Amino acid sequence: MHIKSNPPLIIRSCHILKYINMQIHIHLLMELIIVFALTGKEDVPHLPPNSIFQPTGIILGQGAYGDVLEVLYKGKLYAAKKYRFTAFKAFGQEHEMTRICFHRNVVPYYCIGKLETDKSTVVVMERMDKNLDTYLTQGKIALPVKFQILTDIANGLNHLHQQNPAIIHRDLKATNILMSSDGVAKISDFGNSRIIDSSDKAELLTSKPGTVDYMPPEAADGNYDCTLDIFSYGHLAIYILLQQLPKRLKMATYYSEGSLVARIEVQRREKYINEVKTMLKSDRHPFYLILIRCLENDKKERPSCKDILDCTEKEKLMDLE
Repeated sequence: MHIKSNPPLIIRSCHILKYINMQIHIHLLMELIIVFALTGKEDVPHLPPNSIFQPTGIILGQGAYGDVLEVLYKGKLYAAKKYRFTAFKAFGQEHEMTRICFHRNVVPYYCIGKLETDKSTVVVMERMDKNLDTYLTQGKIALPVKFQILTDIANGLNHLHQQNPAIIHRDLKATNILMSSDGVAKISDFGNSRIIDSSDKAELLTSKPGTVDYMPPEAADGNYDCTLDIFSYGHLAIYILLQQLPKRLKMATYYSEGSLVARIEVQRREKYINEVKTMLKSDRHPFYLILIRCLENDKKERPSCKDILDCTEKEKLMDLE
């Protein structure tokens, strides 16, 4: 990809990097400049940069790259991600990914700030109520509510995939979906995401994506695109509908009519898929058919986010009748 010289982009990249108290490799600086060059939208709500936030002492979550803390600023609560020393690459990447993705179903990030206690650099975002994993384990949820959550996630995912260039989340799972106090589901945690440009695919997709159970077969060799997120959505949809985390069978081959045959991904989740069919009372139910397509081994057979949304929206209308 050819990037024209743009001093403001370099200045903005350095503006982020100077707050990370460690030696920064030149390839990271270049990566951030490329991300800035591919984006540039400024319609995102924000707080003043370098604002000082007061930790409340509550840890909202813990992840591979750092901890999410509850913080206070001018009487309002926010969430602040404090990155670990080794996660400086994710720091710049996640802030920029979310800066360009302002949408009702994507958690908004407001600024890069500092903690009052130890002056640590943090990325500040909306303070959400809980993650979807916790939400699903707190009691029985009505089917219309589940379809609203599925619609919210598909809407957020569609927004990412419609960016130019497209953004692949690469780690869509229940702990990375946050729920607002009024029940809106929003996609979060962009530390593992990638911008996909056809001219740079080989370079951008070299690192392996997120959580194994949510990943399609092509994730292992790096030959994937936005349909990787669609597969993850299918696995997540089973969890949402059943409120039971699916555990896939091993890929190891088994005997079928005297021959060794590899299990396809639908077969690895067959027990749970059958339970979804029973819940929806038909193997011809539109969402059941979409779910099967999401989990196809062949990525070309998977539906688009628009296909999923057409299905979930129709389901919501049927619930209103």
